[in-house]
Amino acid sequence: MALVRLWVGAQVRRHWRAQAALALLVGIFGAVVLATGAGARATATAYDRYLARQAIPDVELDGVANDAARQEVVRLPEVRSSAAYLTFFAAPGGRGAVPGQDFLVIAGADRRYGHVVDRPILVKGRLPRPGAADEIAINEDAASLYRLGVGARSRLVSLAADETGALFAGRFDQLTFHGPKPAVRVVGVVRTRLDLGHAGYAKRYALAGPAFARAYAQQMSVFPPQLAVRLESPASVGKFTAAAHDVIQRLSPDEAGDLGVNGILGGLTSIRDATHVQALALGLVALAAACAGLVALVQMVARSVAAVSEDFPALRALGVAGTGRARLIAVSFLPTAVLGGVIAFAAATVASSRFPTGVARRAAPPPGVHVDALVLVPGVLVLVLLAAGAAAVSAYRWRPLPLIGQGSSYVGPLDRAVSALPPALRVGVRWALPRRDLVVTGRGRSAIAGALVGVCAVAAAVTYWAGLHHLVSTPSAYGWTFDVDGGGGTDVSHVLQATPSCAVRSWATSLWPRSSEASPSRTRRATPTGSRPSVATSDRRCCGGERRRRTTKSCSGPRRRAASTSRSVRTCASRPVPGRSR
Repeated sequence: MALVRLWVGAQVRRHWRAQAALALLVGIFGAVVLATGAGARATATAYDRYLARQAIPDVELDGVANDAARQEVVRLPEVRSSAAYLTFFAAPGGRGAVPGQDFLVIAGADRRYGHVVDRPILVKGRLPRPGAADEIAINEDAASLYRLGVGARSRLVSLAADETGALFAGRFDQLTFHGPKPAVRVVGVVRTRLDLGHAGYAKRYALAGPAFARAYAQQMSVFPPQLAVRLESPASVGKFTAAAHDVIQRLSPDEAGDLGVNGILGGLTSIRDATHVQALALGLVALAAACAGLVALVQMVARSVAAVSEDFPALRALGVAGTGRARLIAVSFLPTAVLGGVIAFAAATVASSRFPTGVARRAAPPPGVHVDALVLVPGVLVLVLLAAGAAAVSAYRWRPLPLIGQGSSYVGPLDRAVSALPPALRVGVRWALPRRDLVVTGRGRSAIAGALVGVCAVAAAVTYWAGLHHLVSTPSAYGWTFDVDGGGGTDVSHVLQATPSCAVRSWATSLWPRSSEASPSRTRRATPTGSRPSVATSDRRCCGGERRRRTTKSCSGPRRRAASTSRSVRTCASRPVPGRSR
C-alpha cells in the first residue's frame, strides 16, 4: 500500500497535465455516448409517456346531444374516465381570422375536460379557470400568427346560432358573423393532440373553461357536445362502440343514426412511428460513437501508459511485474478515469435539455435539464472501468524495448513510394506506418484500425441519414400515392363535380360503408344514405395553378367542420368540396 501511495503521488506530480487532458478527452467521449443514449431512451418512451401524462382519450363520440344518453354512456363498464366539450365558431377580431376556417374555440362542457381527460401541454402561463368566461389559452400557432402572448386581450368575432344552418348548407354568402363578441384575455399558451396529429379543420384554436360554454352555448354557432372517453382497455373500442350505440338507440333513437365514433389513437400513429424512427437513429448514432470512441480511448490510454513506462524497469527490479504492475497502473489511472466519468455525467446531464428532438419533443412539456439515472449511472461505471482496464492491459503487456531499433536493409514498396516525398511528409508517413521490423508496430495497427472505424461510422451515419430523408420526403414510399383526399359529403355526384375544377392528373372515388361497430382507428359518422363519398387526387396543382403538397393548406375559400372534429368542408373554384388535406 505504501508503494501504491508513493507511485500515485509521484505520477500525479510529474504528469498531472497529461492526466487532466486524458480525463477531459475521456469525459468528452463519454458525454457524447451517454447523451445520445439517454436521448434515444427518452425518444423511444415519448409516445407512451405522452398518452399517459396527457390522458389522451381512446375514442370520441359526436352527435350525442341528449344529456341522459350521454350520462348513460359514460357509466358503461368499459369507460375509465370521460369529459365533454363544445366547439364554437369564433376567432380573434381585427386579425383577419375567419371563425371556423382559421380559428375555433373549444370549451369544456364540464370540469373534467382538460384536467382529467385530454390534458393540454402547458407551454406558457396557465390554463383558464373553470369559472372564468373571459379567459382562454391559445395554441402556439395562433400565438405566433396573431401575436397574442400571455396577458394579451382580444375581442372575439363569432357566428350566431341562427347562422349554423346556412354554414352547413354551404350558403357562405349569407354569413354575417353577428354572434356575440366577448372580450377575452389570453392566460396561457398550450399544445394539444390537435397540433401533433393531422387535424383537417382549423389549425389555430383556443381553449376555454365551462363558464364560457355556459355563457355562449345558446348564442354562438356550436356543435353538439363531443364526448372524449378513456377506456379501461384500448382494445375494447369495438365493444364500447356497440354498447354506446345500443344505449343511444334506446334513449334517443333520433340521434342513433347520426352517432359518430372516432378512434383517437389511430390518428396519432404518426407520432408513434416518428418517435420510433428517431429513437432508432439516435441509438445507431450512440452505437457508432461508442465504437469509434472505444478505439480512440484505448489508444489514448495506451499512449499515456507508454509515457510513464520509463519507470517500469525500476518496478521490475523491485519485483513488481506482470499482474502487479497492471494493478498498480490501474490504481494510478483510476482518479483520471473517475474525473472523466464525472465530466461525462455532468455534460450528458446538461445536454439532456436538447433531447428528445422532432415530434417527440413536441409531445412533451418544454424540456429542461434532467438526470436519466438508468442510462447515466451504469454508463459512467462502464466508462471508468474501461479506462482503468485499458491502462491495466497496456501495463500488463509492456515489454522492455531496446533503446535503438534493430534496423534492416530490406527496402519495401512503401519505402520506395515515400522516398519521393519531402522529408516532413516522409517522416510522418513512417511514424504512422512504421516498418515491421521495428518494435512499435502495434501503434501503426491501432492507428489504421481507428481510422477504419471512424470512416465506417461516418459512412454509416451519412447512409442512414440519406435513407431516412428519402423516406420522410417521399409519401409514396409508405403508401400515400395521392396528394389530396376529399370526403365527408353525402352526394357522390356533388363530389365528382368538384374534381374537374382542379387540375388533377388522376383521381378515384370510394365509399366508406357505415358500420354498426366502429373500428379502433376511425368510424365515419353515418348519414341517411349509409355512407359518405370521398375523392382522392394525385395532382399537385389546384385552384388556379396553386401548387399543392402533402401538408400544405387547402384551396382558399370558406370551410366548415363536418360531423366530427376530424373533417372539414372547403371550397375550390367557388364550389364547396367536402374533404381534408393531407
